[in-house]
Amino acid sequence: IRGFRIELGDIERSLEEHPGIAHSVVTVKDDIERNRQLWAFYTTGHDQPLQEGELKEFLAHRLPGYMIPSRFIYVEKIPLTAHGKVDRKTLLQAAPSSGDIASRVLPRNETEQKISLIWESLLEITGPGVRSNFFSLGGHSLLAARLFSEIEREFGKKLPLSMIFREGTIEALSLALDEITAPWPFECLVPLRTEGKGTPLFLLHAVKGEVYAYMDLVERLPEGYPVYAFQPPGFAKGDKLPRGIDWLVRAYLEELKRFRPEGPYLLAGHSFGGLVAYEMAVSLAREGKNVPYLAIFDTTLEFETLPFLLTKGGFLPVRYRRKRISREITSIPDRLFEYLKFHARYLVAGLLLKMNKPVPFMRKLIRYSNRKEGMSHTPSDYPGDLIIFRARDSLFRKRTPTLGWEKHVKGTIRVIDVSGDHANFLKGPFAEEIAPLFAESLSEI
Repeated sequence: IRGFRIELGDIERSLEEHPGIAHSVVTVKDDIERNRQLWAFYTTGHDQPLQEGELKEFLAHRLPGYMIPSRFIYVEKIPLTAHGKVDRKTLLQAAPSSGDIASRVLPRNETEQKISLIWESLLEITGPGVRSNFFSLGGHSLLAARLFSEIEREFGKKLPLSMIFREGTIEALSLALDEITAPWPFECLVPLRTEGKGTPLFLLHAVKGEVYAYMDLVERLPEGYPVYAFQPPGFAKGDKLPRGIDWLVRAYLEELKRFRPEGPYLLAGHSFGGLVAYEMAVSLAREGKNVPYLAIFDTTLEFETLPFLLTKGGFLPVRYRRKRISREITSIPDRLFEYLKFHARYLVAGLLLKMNKPVPFMRKLIRYSNRKEGMSHTPSDYPGDLIIFRARDSLFRKRTPTLGWEKHVKGTIRVIDVSGDHANFLKGPFAEEIAPLFAESLSEI
């Protein structure tokens, strides 16, 4: 589930260690986005449901966060099939759609009503209570990002993404929205955590353009650092075509300097975001601005493209290099098809925008454009220092120690190896390891 191997039996055994639970069954439920969630059904010895918060806290001391179910559902008995096995289908069908219906408080004003409708659409539920927790009703970080995009589209106001993890109720979101008297004046800059009086940290999105992937890391950073992230122009509304790294850098620097005119600037980015953060630092340094911190998360310049493998891949193991060259040659037709499809979609998107219509597949265009740009971009030289967080299980582990950056960075390069692979080392249990290392490197400024 979301990149982690889950043993349902381990969760059930941990849950049954609770003195109030007689029997439990944990199963998997797909939401409307086909994202998989863990649901726990349980019986008690006294025929009364337990508090969901109590069960989550109980498991938090025994299991990693990604193994804690998003919903805990009390049932009088566990249904069985004719063969005596647990009837998981019947369990899922019997689950209430919105938690404890008897105790819910329905929306009391227009703001709560609008937020409630958004929840119903995203969570596939009816009538959520204004004090029900988003994650208790089946929400997760991917849906949280969509929730805040929908809220911004509906209200023209941007809330810090961390709020859903601290106060994930309709009531809290409504109160926060009502306190905002003016719309957020930035298209690309997204607040992840606004509390703290320290120098703000700015994170740059990876190839997909999404910023929610940083939340596991942000939630584990020490208090005091406000954290913001950049998402591509047109990402939320589908109204701007991607135009490459230089275009992104100009757009982000314009908003960055409008938000914080004098610096200092702390920049970091994962994968493609590392390239963008780097070029932003280069531009700021040229202007004489203070950039005391620049970090990249597993951002390589040594992509195993066919030209790279043939001309610069001599340091790779011979058998591995031959295998990669063969794979690159056989995939040429598929890549050509993807290239033609991208340009056809790009033309269609341009026509839709001329008719003042949003582009429903804009995020696919952004992803392809970022991937293409990231693999072909040649960085400028940077006079400052660079920190590289490198994933131990990444496909890039066969590259040179600095992932190719030593040719462009004139200052010191510091490499920090962390557990996980390129896709997941900022998430879940891996965030527990990298967060203190990241915080320590920030504290050394």
